[in-house]
Amino acid sequence: MSKAVTEMDARSAALSGKPIEIYGLKLWGIQMRQYAEWAKCKNVWLARQSTFPVFCISMTFLDALLALDMKALDETGRPAGNINRILYGLALAMRYDVECLNERDITISMNADTRKLKAIVIKRKDGDGYTEITPSQFNTLRQIVAWMQGDKTPDESMNDELLETAADLAERNAPALNYDLLDMEASVGLAYGKRIQDVMDWTILEFETSRRAIDRSRKYLICGIGATNGCKWEGGNPYPSWCFDKESNETSALISQSAFGKTKVNKKE
Repeated sequence: MSKAVTEMDARSAALSGKPIEIYGLKLWGIQMRQYAEWAKCKNVWLARQSTFPVFCISMTFLDALLALDMKALDETGRPAGNINRILYGLALAMRYDVECLNERDITISMNADTRKLKAIVIKRKDGDGYTEITPSQFNTLRQIVAWMQGDKTPDESMNDELLETAADLAERNAPALNYDLLDMEASVGLAYGKRIQDVMDWTILEFETSRRAIDRSRKYLICGIGATNGCKWEGGNPYPSWCFDKESNETSALISQSAFGKTKVNKKE
């Protein structure tokens, strides 16, 4: 039995330009030149199934996405496009030409009667047959692909409503910015003395890690200047280190539901 792939394995492979081999497939870190394409798929790949309609909560992740597509097809005559974005993201991670979807080199096999997905069917690059990925295998593959791009699949045990509230508050307090990909690539390239063309060859993982490093080091500097001038923050300096993020203090509102039951609360008698 092969050794399970860890997050460190996946990230190390992406940064060194090597693939992770699993279930007969080779998965790679997606390059920045395809950042926009991955962004179109990312919200489906990293979707929280616990936020889906009740009728598909107990299904496998792929079956739940297919059920949502079928529901949209019945109601509007068009699928929601969830499965297509899964296949598109998989093509990017495998470094297949995205035209392979039109040529049906990556497609799905489903039971027409039950409308359940049997497998993702992938034509091998050498033309020697097909590889099939079952819904349960995809759960592992999904996690590895996310790791290789510097992301993580969501913790389904977290409190959905409170997470959404936190996200809404963060968005509400954020300044209005013009999020231009080229500007972002140029800014990171400038900080590292690289041309945009060089940055395009980086993997998304390398780029995002570098971008966060720039952000963290500059906030560390600003907060350091503020502390020198007597500034104080509730909970302490939010950026006490130039190379490490401050460990987040989970509140009872945002810790996982399983962990919440293990949390001790001191009550005043």
